[in-house]
This record gives sequence, structure tokens and C-alpha cells, in this order.
Amino acid sequence: MVRDWVASLCRDAGFEGLVDDARLCVSEAVTNVVEHTRTPMIVTDVILRERSVGVTVHDTSPYPVPVPHDHHSDAEKGRGLGIIESLSAKWGVTFFSGPVAGKSVWFLLDEGDPSVSN
Repeated sequence: MVRDWVASLCRDAGFEGLVDDARLCVSEAVTNVVEHTRTPMIVTDVILRERSVGVTVHDTSPYPVPVPHDHHSDAEKGRGLGIIESLSAKWGVTFFSGPVAGKSVWFLLDEGDPSVSN
């Protein structure tokens, strides 16, 4: 469901060339939350900029800390963050505290030079 929403936002904003990468990256980020946490809530935010799309997937579980692993391309599990890392211009993890603690995995997809972001 979130894949289709992100894809629709990208298409509507004129980022047709980023649709497939956005769908795959958000799917991997959400799957990691589902498989590795017991969070009762997942929130996805999308920021559309002039030449890039930023996506953040928030959960309410500060653990485990997301870390990309070196896996073979034919591995069935453990490749999600590596995929995000390879397709995005930038990505990272942000931790937050307060009444609801947790973390966010975010990534930036740039339709131009991947080394340049807005």
C-alpha cells in the first residue's frame, strides 16, 4: 500500500524516473520495520523537492539499530539497507526520544547527479 502511495506521489510530481527506485526503497525500509521490530505504528513521510524525493519511514522502536550487511546478490534476506544505500543519493538513520521514542530510516532519491542533493 505504501509503495503505491509513494509511486503515485512521484508520478504526480513528475518524477517518473524515480518511481521504481522509490517503490523498492520504501518497501525495503517498511519490511525491515515489520520483520525486526514489534512497533505498533509505522509512519511514512515524503518530501518532494525540485529535483529529488525524500522518504522517511518512522517506527516506535529504537532497537535494533539498522545496519547494512554485506550479502550476496542472491541472498533472500538481509539486503534491504544495501539496496537503499545503492539506489539513493543519501540515506541514514535518525533516533528520536520523548513521549514516543523510536527511529527513522530516511533516503533521498535524486533525478540528477546522485552526488548532488537539494
